[in-house]
Parts: sequence; structure tokens; C-alpha cells
Amino acid sequence: MRLLTKGILGSLAMFITAPALGQITVYRDQGAFADAVQSLFVFHIDKSYFLYCNPPPDEDACDYIDNIELPNPLTLNNTTISARALVGYDDVYSNQYIGAFGGVNFSSTTQALGFDLGAWSIGGDVGFEVGDQIGDVFVPSSGEGTSFIGFLSSSGPIEGSFTHFDELDLVKFYEAEPKGISAVPEPGTWGMLLIGFAAIGAVTRRRSRQETLALA
Repeated sequence: MRLLTKGILGSLAMFITAPALGQITVYRDQGAFADAVQSLFVFHIDKSYFLYCNPPPDEDACDYIDNIELPNPLTLNNTTISARALVGYDDVYSNQYIGAFGGVNFSSTTQALGFDLGAWSIGGDVGFEVGDQIGDVFVPSSGEGTSFIGFLSSSGPIEGSFTHFDELDLVKFYEAEPKGISAVPEPGTWGMLLIGFAAIGAVTRRRSRQETLALA
């Protein structure tokens, strides 16, 4: 009986502590995304990835190299991306950026993640899949600006992918958390909690009845 009670309690702890699978909201408007989140942090790959320093005795001589192969996967702040190849460029947009080839997988420990996207070749639709959301976003060709796409999870981190025709330029990243984060369990979790509490109550009543009969 004691083992059964421990098992029920363990199951309850799992449902209480484990993050529920979050529903994803897609934002195509950067302003609406900014209004829905807090602690917004905007960043891009920095110049440190483009510096090549010669070994001693010329250790202070560093060259700035455009078109450089990047670590793959690559982690920037709280976001990790991977692709068939990741290349660093500094030739089209107002900041250094990442050219990703062969599809992009991405994840972030934050609940909100956005991108400014561009394309080196002819622009077109880029497919995305994030949680329960599958769709596409139009990305302009090189020199014609960028398109914003953002994802907000109701609970848990962001994880997804982009599919595209050639090189997808990851120009800027937007990390944030949703406004008004609530610790209230979702309806499915409440149901499991009620079932668990009812089972514990039944076990407790049965045990009390057995102890009463033993004393009689």
C-alpha cells in the first residue's frame, strides 16, 4: 500500500513540475510581437567570429575575414541553430549575418523567439514548423530588405525548423519571455491532479478501515 501511495505521489509531482506542451502563436508583425513579450533582447552574430589572428610571433595581427565558415551547430545567447552549413557574411545588410544552407533547425530556452530573414538568391516562400504551427513566410531577395517572423510559446521553450530553396539569411534574432507568465496549471493538468488526489483519498480510507478492523 505504501508503494502504491508513493507511486501516485510521484506521478503527481511529475505532472506538477513537467512543463506542458505549449501552444505556439505566430507573429508576422514585429510590433505585435514586441507588444506580446517582455525583456526583449535583439542581437546578431558579432565581429568576433570574423577575426582571424595569426599565431605567434604575430599574435596581435588579426585579419577581418568575410565569408567564413561558422561552428555548426552554433549557439548565440539562448538560441542554437544548425544547418547543412553555416557561413558568416558582412556584405549586404546593416550588420553581420548568418547564411544557412540546407534547411535550418533552431531552438531557444526562451518562450519567445523571432527572426529577421533574408535570402541571397531570388526571394520566395520559406516554410516553417514550430510546435503545432506549420506555415510559410515570404522572404525578399538580397538587397531588398528582410521579413520578420516570431514565435511565442504558451509554456516551455521554442523549437522548430525552416525549409528553404537555397541560402536563408538569419540577419537578426529576437529573444524574449511572454508577458504575465502564469504558474496556473492547464486544464489537462488539473484533471490529472484531481484523479491523483481521489486515488490517494481512496487508499487512505481503505488503510484507515483496515487499521480499525485490526484493533476491534
